[in-house]
Amino acid sequence: MGLSGIDAVVFGVTDMAEAKRFLDDWGTRAVSVSPDRLVYETRDGGQVIVRPADAADLPGATAAEKARELLKATGVAAVAGSAFFSKGRGENLLRFCFAKKDADLDEACARLRKL
Repeated sequence: MGLSGIDAVVFGVTDMAEAKRFLDDWGTRAVSVSPDRLVYETRDGGQVIVRPADAADLPGATAAEKARELLKATGVAAVAGSAFFSKGRGENLLRFCFAKKDADLDEACARLRKL
């Protein structure tokens, strides 16, 4: 199985400096860095965009709300990251299942690209 075609992933985080350190250490290339927006490029050309968790253009105040908004906008389901952590953690994460047929993953990627 080859997952391909994700052009960009947008994350909301509570600590922009920590996110920057992680992306620098991970081996991504900084494209644009500002206090409220980090844009990095992966080795295969995908973009990782990081915004503060409370940025007005990120939908939903909680991970569960974000998952519902994503499902409503794209038909792609995700599980709130908070379901996997102790209270108050994981609100900036969504978890996806990749144990799917290639055709289903390709369709999900196409839908996510339209965001």
